[in-house]
Amino acid sequence: MRRFAIGATAVGLLLALCFPLSGAAAPTSVSAVDLPLTAFGAITVDPLTGVVYVSSGVDNAVVRVTPDGAVRRLDGLPRAAGLAVAGSTLYVELPGQHAVAAVDTVTFTERARLATGADTCPTHLAGGGATVWFGYGCGRSFGTAGLGRID
Repeated sequence: MRRFAIGATAVGLLLALCFPLSGAAAPTSVSAVDLPLTAFGAITVDPLTGVVYVSSGVDNAVVRVTPDGAVRRLDGLPRAAGLAVAGSTLYVELPGQHAVAAVDTVTFTERARLATGADTCPTHLAGGGATVWFGYGCGRSFGTAGLGRID
């Protein structure tokens, strides 16, 4: 196992960025949107559009909430789990299917279902430019997890 140490200067800088002492106004309101889901999985935000996506493996669905509060549900995503946005595509982990669904963020329809390989159970999606990374392992023993990518 590899460990990383963070110095006191880095911690101080992090705290200053997270908790500014002056000049930044505190939020003045909170709003809520009811979701057509019975359970909550993962959440991600498209940084370009401000659209929020929420998965539910129990409901086999993903919900999209636009900045104006419009809610739309996409069904047919078995055990929908982790989410990542890259460009105009939302990637949805489907661990039981050993796949990742590619959903068009404009039409909010499934564009493709990408097989990740037998016994991969993709988890922990992360977007990085045009590439999306996923961890996998299917409960394998310690030291046998893997990392895959979608280009």
